[in-house]
Amino acid sequence: MSALYIMRYVGAAGAGSSTLYIGRQTVVGVDAGGARYFGTYIESRGRILVDMTLLMPRSGVLVTGEQAPAGSKYKLTGDWPVEPADGTIHRAYFDGRAMKVGFERVGFIP
Repeated sequence: MSALYIMRYVGAAGAGSSTLYIGRQTVVGVDAGGARYFGTYIESRGRILVDMTLLMPRSGVLVTGEQAPAGSKYKLTGDWPVEPADGTIHRAYFDGRAMKVGFERVGFIP
């Protein structure tokens, strides 16, 4: 399961999207605001347990409504199906706060 995904998310103050590579126990991505995602996952019983860091290289506003200074880091976790682009909405936790995420697979990566 190595693929490139669009992850769409909704928070208390708005919505956004990012592009994520998920494969080989690695998660790497970027969003339109320039935030970077780095992390890992463990596959178990048809699920992936994701543990990522969201890095803000420049200041901006998060979907939680908070102002994020340049250089700030946030924890993002999820417990998703091995194929997260299954047409359903999943939960992710942004610094412990629940938000909704949906996935669209762009394509598999060998």
